Amino acid sequence: MVAPDLDLEIFCDGDPSVEAGFAVLAACAAHPGTTRAAFSNHLDGPDPGLYFKLGFRHQGEEWKIDMWALREDHPGPLSSWLVEPMRAALTAESRRAILTIKQALADRPELRCGSIHVYRAVLSGGVRTFDEFQAWRAAQDTESLTAWRP
Repeated sequence: MVAPDLDLEIFCDGDPSVEAGFAVLAACAAHPGTTRAAFSNHLDGPDPGLYFKLGFRHQGEEWKIDMWALREDHPGPLSSWLVEPMRAALTAESRRAILTIKQALADRPELRCGSIHVYRAVLSGGVRTFDEFQAWRAAQDTESLTAWRP
């Protein structure tokens, strides 16, 4: 892990509710460790849901907590689809490559890129270095949603 980060997918019966989400966000924001809170409504977007983000300081370290509220029947892609295939596909070498590339991206925030594209480049594209990743990325669509799995 390059930076402390939690990603949650919260499944709702019916459409996610802005009001219910803010009720939970308000309770979280009241915790003394919370340093920031944000919200985006993506219900009409290609990945329909509500996005909530918290900054949280724990034992001197700043954590980012990303929370997506989604319909129970959300068509995906979902991060939960990656857990088992990633466990099966990762090797010590590919883990090192992923962490090296993610650290290089963290050091250059202007080069934002979703982690799934790093995983895809390493596990399916054979990429091992940041320079290779930059070349791979230039030839790929890294803006659209992807249902890629290893």
